[in-house]
Formats: sequence, C-alpha cells, structure tokens
Amino acid sequence: MNSVSHCDTPVLRVAYLDGGPQDGAPVILLHGWPDDATTYARIS
Repeated sequence: MNSVSHCDTPVLRVAYLDGGPQDGAPVILLHGWPDDATTYARIS
C-alpha cells in the first residue's frame, strides 16, 4: 500500500492513497465508517 497523502480544504483535510499504473483508467474508491483504505487493498 502506498503512503498517505492529504488534500487540505478550508473546512477539512482529506487523506488519500494514490496507486496503480500511471497509464491506467482513474478510479475513485470511497469507504465509510468503520472501514479504511485497506478495505480496497486486494483490488487496488
């Protein structure tokens, strides 16, 4: 799994992982509580 990056906005800080092939199609996987980014480790 890649290291965590952050996107800061005026109201919150969003953490994200960026991975996969650079020439691949972009996909955004969102999770809810109580899950975390490791929920998608097998498919990302």
